[in-house]
Amino acid sequence: SRGDYERALRESVFCLCPRGSRGWSPRLMEAVWYGCIPVVLADDYWMPQGCFWDWTALAVLIPESDALKTKERLMELSLADVRARQRGLLQVRHHFMYHVNLQRGDATDMAF
Repeated sequence: SRGDYERALRESVFCLCPRGSRGWSPRLMEAVWYGCIPVVLADDYWMPQGCFWDWTALAVLIPESDALKTKERLMELSLADVRARQRGLLQVRHHFMYHVNLQRGDATDMAF
């Protein structure tokens, strides 16, 4: 169910975000919204608002050719690095949220 899916995202440290059929995937936004570190398995992936922050400090970016090494890459991260990424996501996630009434710095405001 949708509730189970959202709970799984909230309780996960890492969320896989493989490239979809386009240049980005809604899985990335869902991971950010729920504070789950995105693990982007993709080449030529469009990282939203990439001119505003360094995605390498927020997510784990893995080329498609290294997909089989994903577990190794995640195990190499220190606890301090994981916590830093989680803190970074919490600091920027409001920029990825939409609101009925425009809020300064939300996704709609960032687009204009």
